[in-house]
Amino acid sequence: MGAKNQKSDGEDIPLHVVWYSFGIFGLIGLLILFLIYSGDTFSVLIQLFTTSNFVHDVLIGIGIGTAACLLTLFLYKVTSVQFPINEQTKIIFKLAKKRFGVATIALAPGVIEEFLFRGVIMGSFMLMMPASFALIISTVIFFSLHIPQYKGSPLMHLSVFLMGLLLGSLYWYTGSLIAPIIAHSLYNGVLAWFMKNGNMRLAIEKEATT
Repeated sequence: MGAKNQKSDGEDIPLHVVWYSFGIFGLIGLLILFLIYSGDTFSVLIQLFTTSNFVHDVLIGIGIGTAACLLTLFLYKVTSVQFPINEQTKIIFKLAKKRFGVATIALAPGVIEEFLFRGVIMGSFMLMMPASFALIISTVIFFSLHIPQYKGSPLMHLSVFLMGLLLGSLYWYTGSLIAPIIAHSLYNGVLAWFMKNGNMRLAIEKEATT
């Protein structure tokens, strides 16, 4: 039986629903900031996106994002790392093939997840404990919420955890969300582009072509 007959299309989610969903995460982040900082919420929000060296942060974001993409693509080609077959991954692959799907996969998580997990959660924990502990806690939370997305692939789970550490370290190092947003968006966007063009496939599709 060919891959086309084995594959379930999965749920078809419009792009605006994706943006609404991530918008909710953004509102949750703003609420957390308000509960912690109250009247200083706006100034704290501005500080999250303020950098003392914009060009440096952009370049380091591009460099780290590119390196993460190349490593992932290399591992995908030469090892058993695969996208597992579950409803979450089916949705992602289907979104990638839509018009503006690649941009949505790149920017919605790239901006909102960095704002929530690194800027709000990690940043808030850094007020109460050493930055290294805040990095670990925020990474564990980030990883936990991605478990359903890569259910069935321990190696993909490991890559998500490591990516969380990497993005959190970028925020810690630069003190701004600029670099982690660029790295995250670039990483998601490149992988989504490969999904759209058939260069990356779900596990059963990859096996069917070998």
